Amino acid sequence: MTVKRTQPIERHGSSLIETSMVLMILFVILFGIFEFGMTALRQNMLDETA
Repeated sequence: MTVKRTQPIERHGSSLIETSMVLMILFVILFGIFEFGMTALRQNMLDETA
């Protein structure tokens, strides 16, 4: 009995690298949004105290 592969063996490594690159970009964007929100919060707090 032979088993057909749906994806060549070389493809597994490249899909892992592509996924890690996309996730890295996604995390940078998410953390950037979070930091922008924290900066806006601090600025608002400084404006309210003044």
